[in-house]
Amino acid sequence: MITGQIIERMRSGNRFMLTSHRKPDGDSIGSEMAMALILERLGKVAVVRNRDAYPSAYRRLPGIERILTGELPEGEQYDAVFTMECTEIERPGLARIGDYFIINIDHHHNNTMFGALNWVDIGACAVGEMIFDLAREMKLDLTTEIATHLYVSIATDTGFFHFSNTTARTFEICAELARLGANPNFVADCLYDHNRPGQIQLLGKTLSRLEIDWEMRTATIALFQSDFDGIDAVDGDTEGIINYPRSIDGVDVAVFFKEAGTRSFRVGLRARKDLNVAEVAAEFGGGGHPQASGCTIEGEYEEVRGKLFAALRRKLQARSSAAWTADGR
Repeated sequence: MITGQIIERMRSGNRFMLTSHRKPDGDSIGSEMAMALILERLGKVAVVRNRDAYPSAYRRLPGIERILTGELPEGEQYDAVFTMECTEIERPGLARIGDYFIINIDHHHNNTMFGALNWVDIGACAVGEMIFDLAREMKLDLTTEIATHLYVSIATDTGFFHFSNTTARTFEICAELARLGANPNFVADCLYDHNRPGQIQLLGKTLSRLEIDWEMRTATIALFQSDFDGIDAVDGDTEGIINYPRSIDGVDVAVFFKEAGTRSFRVGLRARKDLNVAEVAAEFGGGGHPQASGCTIEGEYEEVRGKLFAALRRKLQARSSAAWTADGR
């Protein structure tokens, strides 16, 4: 089994690096932190490095200050680099990462199997679930800190148990993590109840641009770089904003356009029901989960918006045609 090969590499090596995708989220942060702590329980050196800083909401989690940011320094040696929740080798955004022995751990269906060892489980609700299983296979006792980070991973990637990837096993694992010391109240308090005034101001600016297309059952919000002027907020403070338009009664798809640079927008997509927005994101080189995906589109805002909605309209029309055929009409 692939997990046996990963465990063998963990036990035989001495120095490892953990990383995840650009703009890290709860699953990437929780799973890489948990894996780093597991390696240290084996007596290994574990370095956690991401290209981008973690969102400020995660700043109270145990040991979070150890995460390094920026490009890989030249000459650093590792027995393996773990990439957590990355579908392709470019996702971490680290230029020299391909020089290392890569252990690719992910749960996305479109993973390109870019590692020397590839463990991809599309049935897992989060990479944190996979790391929990790995620790159990190793018969390793989990500390409160490890349990907390695994809980963060699973809770955030299931939308705090809102999303369709939430199963009975999700709750079984989280119950075990709570028994081991993870505190659901503490995690929720960290992620939702310690916002700075600037974060709320940023939320207000973004939601002020809410547009709803009832024909397409789509809600759109947008954020521009100029919105950060004069307020205490950073890019990572936008995590979770897309859930507001997604929550509107009657809306099936939420779209978040976030200006990333000159003539460039990151686009977040969230869907209800059976609409696979990962297929829409894939048209622009992106991807993710069927109901939670993203991509980057080049162009001015109206141009980007037009491109995205044309692709989304095609997807909706294809779904309608399929439903019509299935009804035998």
